[in-house]
Amino acid sequence: MPRLLSLTHAACVVWAVWPQTGAAPTMRASVDLVSLPVIVTSKGQPVLGLTADDFEIREGGVRQNIVAFADALSDTVPVQLGLMLDKSLSMERDLEAASSAATRFVNDFSEARDVTFVEFERTVRLGRYQPSNYPQLFERMRDRKTGWGTALYHALGRYIESTRDRDGIHVLVMYTDGGDSMSELGASDVIELLRGGRVVLYAIGYTAHEAGWSRFIQEGMVQMLARETGGAVFFPGSPRD
Repeated sequence: MPRLLSLTHAACVVWAVWPQTGAAPTMRASVDLVSLPVIVTSKGQPVLGLTADDFEIREGGVRQNIVAFADALSDTVPVQLGLMLDKSLSMERDLEAASSAATRFVNDFSEARDVTFVEFERTVRLGRYQPSNYPQLFERMRDRKTGWGTALYHALGRYIESTRDRDGIHVLVMYTDGGDSMSELGASDVIELLRGGRVVLYAIGYTAHEAGWSRFIQEGMVQMLARETGGAVFFPGSPRD
């Protein structure tokens, strides 16, 4: 499995406003701290043992300082795993394959300290499970009861908010067809939340049963959300995929 590397840089912009002569000057300053999760591979294999000296970050052509660097699979940077499972009616034909894939992934991802599970249709249900409670988690995953409506953006927002006070890198794997019909949040709202968080999003898109235009829109949406975080999207053509 590729290792996740957390890079952070700080840019400080300072400007002064000088009032009329004799008045005390007013100075305003802002500091931006940006977290960059990075995966480095060569011919499909992870490149390990990298340090901050192996990276260069530029913004607008200007080189930025890396003020903190850590291996996200080390003890100092815990990996927090999130799973989102779309249980809307439109996922009914793919829900068994999706829940089975999610179960296998949890069993294989030994680096995670726990799992935050989000299941949604028009309502959103969120719970956190330790390894000792995985049997209850798998039972929830295997429940193939679906509901009318889809609140994908609301579910994403709930998950992102749940990560705010938790250290480390948050890896979210989302099983969905990419549709949304019930959320008060819009796509632009979710993108802003992702930009301000520490979530790397991987989406498994079940869109094979969608009509042409709807499929194009939904695939484009999940691709855009994942790209904002440095993650990736996969569109399985069969349960084996």
